[in-house]
Amino acid sequence: MSDEVANADFTDYPIASGRPLVGSLNYDWYMSKATLERLIGVRPCEDSDAPHKPCIGIMLHYDDGSVEVIGQIAWRRKVLSDIIPVNNFMYREKQVDQRPFVKYRRHEDWDEQEEPGWISLPVSGTVIWWFGPLGDILLVR
Repeated sequence: MSDEVANADFTDYPIASGRPLVGSLNYDWYMSKATLERLIGVRPCEDSDAPHKPCIGIMLHYDDGSVEVIGQIAWRRKVLSDIIPVNNFMYREKQVDQRPFVKYRRHEDWDEQEEPGWISLPVSGTVIWWFGPLGDILLVR
């Protein structure tokens, strides 16, 4: 983990007492983070057993050959076999039963009039993934 990511200031994120402002204090939230510097592509992991097919984590591939994971990667779920170039990856937060989850798509498959609100990953900053029993939240700072 780079010093930039390790020393990132998380005071402006939607968290209270170290967790997202969603649900009860009795639930655990887990957080992973990584830098977007030198990112060349991503491999999302989709929970294909869930009816809404949420993205539960992403493998981040960097120009030096290193790989980081944010969220969860479960090989029993659908992990994309090919790497999506970072400039072709888009994501958005949605909700099911008032629980946030992450969806992804390729930029080339996007029709803005069909469903607005998709976000491209920037080329710099930090990506943060909160996950737990109450959902998944993807933030970029």
